[in-house]
Amino acid sequence: WESRVERGNVDACFASEACTHVIEGDMKIGAQDHFYLETNACNVIPQEGDEILTYSSTQAPAKHQRAIAHVLGIPEHKVVCKTKRLGGGFGGKETRAIFINCAAAVPAYDLQRPVRLCLDRDEDMQITGHRHAFYGKYKVGFNDKGEILAVDLKIYNNGGNSLDLSAAVMQRAV
Repeated sequence: WESRVERGNVDACFASEACTHVIEGDMKIGAQDHFYLETNACNVIPQEGDEILTYSSTQAPAKHQRAIAHVLGIPEHKVVCKTKRLGGGFGGKETRAIFINCAAAVPAYDLQRPVRLCLDRDEDMQITGHRHAFYGKYKVGFNDKGEILAVDLKIYNNGGNSLDLSAAVMQRAV
């Protein structure tokens, strides 16, 4: 996945007399745990008419609805996903708990019994991932007044072993 934002000719600007100062270097930002206040949890309850109701600690109930419907092989309108409140999210509860909700939905649907899953802190931190680690290389040209005239920035994120939201995180960083 590659994305670019280009405007003007930075190489020509760096070489010009207007660009009196140039700073370049690199930086690393390590991965971070989201460390939301409550761990990921869900309660999946079978309903009449082949329907499923799930309460999930997610920032994206529609994505959970879509995934559960796909896993169970039923139409999306037969899955209702509710989020009552979150104990913090900080972006970590958008998609990373979908597999937990799906794992509870399968036995709930097959056995027609409610299933609740609540990860403890260690489990949650081990299996739901982190904020992406980033590496960046930069070159900035500016004049004697401190006005930035040119920036050449290359950023890379470590998305880990699955795409998840890596492309969206990178797009926001760009």
